[in-house]
Amino acid sequence: MPPQIEVVRADGSLIPFVMACERRPGYESLVGRWDEARHGAAVQDGRHAYFIGRVAGEPMGFAILRDWASPEQVTLLKRIAVMHPGKGYGRALLAGIVDRVFEETDAWRLWLGVFPENEAAPWASGPRGWPAAAPFSAAHILTSS
Repeated sequence: MPPQIEVVRADGSLIPFVMACERRPGYESLVGRWDEARHGAAVQDGRHAYFIGRVAGEPMGFAILRDWASPEQVTLLKRIAVMHPGKGYGRALLAGIVDRVFEETDAWRLWLGVFPENEAAPWASGPRGWPAAAPFSAAHILTSS
C-alpha cells in the first residue's frame, strides 16, 4: 500500500528542510542544490512554487515547480527529493504534485526533468499507472487529459 502523503504549499520557513533534503548523500548529481539566498529568491519571485510532502505531519520530501500557473499553461517540475528513498515516498509525492498542478492551475503540460541514470526515481516504473519510458530522455512530459 502506498504511503499516505499530505502535499502542502511551502513558504520560506521550510527552506532549511529543503536544503537538508537536497544535500542528502548521493543527491548532489541527481537533485541539484541551491544556497539559501537562491531558495529565498525563488520562494518570493511568484514564478516558483514550493511543496512539502508530509507523513504523519513530518516533512519527508519536497518539490519545486517553475512557472506555476503560467499563462503558457506549462509547468516544470524543477526538483523533487525525499529524505528516505526506496520507501515509496517519492512516487507518492510525485503523484500528489501532479494532482496539484492539474487541479489548481490551467496547466495542460507538466515537464519533468529526468536523469536517465537515476534508477530510483519515482517515475522510473511509471507513476500512477502511466507507462514507463525506457530509457527516459532528458525530459518527460505529462499532459492533462
